Amino acid sequence: MLIVGVPIFLFLFLAKSFGEGMCSNSFLYDVPSPSGTLKATVFERSCGATTGFTTHVSILQAREQVPDEGGNVFLADTDRGRAPSGIGGGPAVQITWLADHKARIEHHPLARLFKTEQSYQGVTVEYSSTNQMANLAVQGTLRDRAAQRP
Repeated sequence: MLIVGVPIFLFLFLAKSFGEGMCSNSFLYDVPSPSGTLKATVFERSCGATTGFTTHVSILQAREQVPDEGGNVFLADTDRGRAPSGIGGGPAVQITWLADHKARIEHHPLARLFKTEQSYQGVTVEYSSTNQMANLAVQGTLRDRAAQRP
């Protein structure tokens, strides 16, 4: 049993380590809390050519950088194009701080949600889906195209 278990454990460990090493984060923007002690960071996480674009949100201390991992409160994709893409390629989101320890994340109703934490380290997070996110996605795409022009 030990002889079989060790190779399986080693394989799973190496597969997990190799898979995570292929992913990287691309910062999109920060939204500071009212007091400025916290921030909601929106970023795209890419894990290679065979995966689609995903939008992530992490709640962090104001001076903290996003660790090389997925968002700690929110993760979504466009569900193969059903929801419009935002500035990072994944679905657009809008962050609003309602108080220093309460935030709202708005997303398109057709976005495929993988993670929606209701709270994180004392911050309550509420979620709202709205078709207005399609307008933000178009504005973000136009802004991206304008920034790429020489």
